[in-house]
Amino acid sequence: MTESIEHISIAIWMDPITRLLSETLISEAQNYSLSTQVLNPRDALSALDNGIVDVALLPSTTVVSALDRLDVLPTVGISTLFNPYSVLSIDNLGDLDTIDLTVEPDREVQGIVAEIILKEQYNCLANVVSSSDSSNEGGVRIGQGIEEADHGFQLDLGREWYELVNYPFVWALFATRRDGASRKIIQIVRDTVFQIEAERKKWMDRVDLSETEQIFYAESIRYRLDDLAVASLTEFCEYMFYYGHVSEIPQLVLASYSDSTDS
Repeated sequence: MTESIEHISIAIWMDPITRLLSETLISEAQNYSLSTQVLNPRDALSALDNGIVDVALLPSTTVVSALDRLDVLPTVGISTLFNPYSVLSIDNLGDLDTIDLTVEPDREVQGIVAEIILKEQYNCLANVVSSSDSSNEGGVRIGQGIEEADHGFQLDLGREWYELVNYPFVWALFATRRDGASRKIIQIVRDTVFQIEAERKKWMDRVDLSETEQIFYAESIRYRLDDLAVASLTEFCEYMFYYGHVSEIPQLVLASYSDSTDS
């Protein structure tokens, strides 16, 4: 007989895309069955691997690269139709064959999407370099805030992905260790995300957001891992293989449970 879980622990990737969930779970902890810590992707994955947390909300690239040891929770994830926090500002893009792209270590998913978009949409090869490389002194960077530049090309990576494949881009997935996705964990995470989604206006009313951010959090973010999101992930897994980020095409299988064997 499996012991019933009343509270579970979760590590959440620290990023604007996860801000609504993380801030709500921390500020209103008494209302939810999740004990929350906010970490960078590397530390969040480590906490999950080492049993410090039961669940982690991780960048989709991190999860796809570790499917051999992770289970992906069904029903919920984070995708967008556009993302003003992931924007490339490039001068004279139409004249470029190659471009140096500087990527922050915590924003690998944005870097891979940018690499795909630049090649597939603009026939521009990206030379991706980590910002932690001390020899790297320049390169185009992916905007971490709302871009205000009034010149050059402004490439919203979420919008560009939608134009490429006609699906919203899935930025983050909930995952457990392999065979750790019990019915209780799946239900708690699902119900918590759905509740926060339904009450998102409460959070938006108490934080300082620009008009663009208001539209983003109210209209662009999707918390359902529905057929559109799964189709998008399937496409992304293939691109990750074709661009050399994984050794074989990842097979995404969402976790499930049996009522007769799990509680």
